[in-house]
Amino acid sequence: SLAGGKISSGIAPNSWPPGLAVEDAAALEALPEALRSLAIRLSSGIAEEAKSRDLFSAQDASDCREGGDGLEVLRVFHYLPYEPHRCSGRAPQDAELVWSSDHTDWGSLTLIAQVERGAGGLELFRDGEYRRVRPVPGALVINGGDWLELVSHGALKSPLHRVRQPPGDDAERTAFVYFHYPVGSALLRPDDIAAAAKRRELAERPPGLVFNTLTNGLDHLRKPLAFDAHLVSKWAGVRSEPKKSEL
Repeated sequence: SLAGGKISSGIAPNSWPPGLAVEDAAALEALPEALRSLAIRLSSGIAEEAKSRDLFSAQDASDCREGGDGLEVLRVFHYLPYEPHRCSGRAPQDAELVWSSDHTDWGSLTLIAQVERGAGGLELFRDGEYRRVRPVPGALVINGGDWLELVSHGALKSPLHRVRQPPGDDAERTAFVYFHYPVGSALLRPDDIAAAAKRRELAERPPGLVFNTLTNGLDHLRKPLAFDAHLVSKWAGVRSEPKKSEL
């Protein structure tokens, strides 16, 4: 994970691997700031349009437009192909090698650069099935996050997605994924959280799926909670196996 020049107290500074060239480290250091600048421009446009359509309150629009606060992070994922017994081999046609399990993102926007060839590993769940998102050279995939869906009362969607190796494909893949958030003081309101829980109950999803959204576990909330405090707590509590309460 890489953080830009504006780093919150909850995020450690970058630690570079031994032997990384100075110019490469400088390029990587600059990348989060470039993506942050783009995300702020996109967030500003979304905020203005959503407010004009009465999807956002004036405060939500401000929280979206002025987001960041050093909470954002760029993560570089390198996915390795199926290799039985650590030997090079092609994945069986029916293999379900999941690199990143079904999930939604917690923030406002996620910017994804798929540095890969072929069919691509990213899949979005839509109309009852997963659909593969093929990489487009020079293009970014931009997903809305849970916070965006929360404050727009479901009008702006946070898509369920995963990353899976295409059956029969033995290519490695790399993805640069930038997570953008609203301003840290943005409030998560009990009424919005309750409404989000009802939408989750009705949402179409794969049978038996359990995944951890922004507001799972907040049903007890009786007063607004600051986004930054909740986000730090969420990251600290990330586990490999979700609890039943996170349904």
